[in-house]
Amino acid sequence: MALHNIDPSRIISRVAYPFLGASAGVYFLVQSAWRLSHELGVVPSHQAPIPVISVGNISMGGAGKTPFVMFLVERLVEQGLRPCVVSRGYRGSYATEHLLVSDGTSVTPKIDAKIVGDEPFLLASNLKNKAPVMVGRDRLKCIRYVHSNLKSDLVVLDDGFQHLKLKRDVDIVLVSGREDHMFPLGGLREPLSALSRADMIIVDGNQEVTCRKMREFLSSHEHFTYQSYPVGLMRDDLCHTSNFDDLKGKDVLLVSAIANPVRFRKTAETLGWRISGHIVYRDHHIYSSKDLTHILEIAKGVPIVFTEKDWVKLTPEFQQRSDVFFLRIGLRVANSEKLIEELVERLGVHGSEQKTGSNN
Repeated sequence: MALHNIDPSRIISRVAYPFLGASAGVYFLVQSAWRLSHELGVVPSHQAPIPVISVGNISMGGAGKTPFVMFLVERLVEQGLRPCVVSRGYRGSYATEHLLVSDGTSVTPKIDAKIVGDEPFLLASNLKNKAPVMVGRDRLKCIRYVHSNLKSDLVVLDDGFQHLKLKRDVDIVLVSGREDHMFPLGGLREPLSALSRADMIIVDGNQEVTCRKMREFLSSHEHFTYQSYPVGLMRDDLCHTSNFDDLKGKDVLLVSAIANPVRFRKTAETLGWRISGHIVYRDHHIYSSKDLTHILEIAKGVPIVFTEKDWVKLTPEFQQRSDVFFLRIGLRVANSEKLIEELVERLGVHGSEQKTGSNN
């Protein structure tokens, strides 16, 4: 047998597969036991004083939850409701029980992204003058606080599908259509069967549904579809924009620390930019001064484009550079009017002014 014709990666995969499969099985059993303990009342699930909408997924990340939460909150405000976003604040360094990132009226978030986490900070930056954003490890206490002190009448729970300690009135689950296997064999937190617990399913329309079981599930269940699209090339959150064509045909360095960096690159390529490189960090990475120096060295003078989620973690001095930008992404939901109508009907809530969202 010619050893030089053997692919070492295939050997490693075959050897590792049984161990990863066993680990995935154990992870599944732990998740199932935790869920069953709540269903049987062994571990209590608590009722919040106001209706709760959970926006989550069954994968490890990258399903578009943050832009969807922004879309959803804006539509709820149009309905005359007073929603508040509550998040765990993943990778945030805060040590207190909970923190108010924004009260919904402040021009900028009250607390740095490194303290509360990049996603809550991004939500607060985009929802200013619309809705408060709060982080806390005990999300029930967060809800009680915003209900009592900010008069919120509805909560959007960011990444709450697996947070079984809190009862939800509506569970919205976002799926990519490419879900595969349980972690660590794949990227799933829960099996596809968990989608049966969802009240509303939102599918990423930017990608082909490649999972056979997902196609079969969607063919027999009502669902909505969303598409993300580039809104603008920006240099600060006050919407000082540059034309996409300013970088068309030019070398551009991409930098991202998100769950799905491939999508970011593909979006940049559709704009006609010539990608000279793409520096990829782990999701939620905090940029150090050493990182920023390294990025400038790699760029060698070409424009640098970050995701908006990464931009909020950069130092003000770095943000003010004339060669540094971020790409803002928007979200369109097909049949959004129907989605909001169904959602409000499920919740049984009514705002002070009934308006209809027009984002289709």
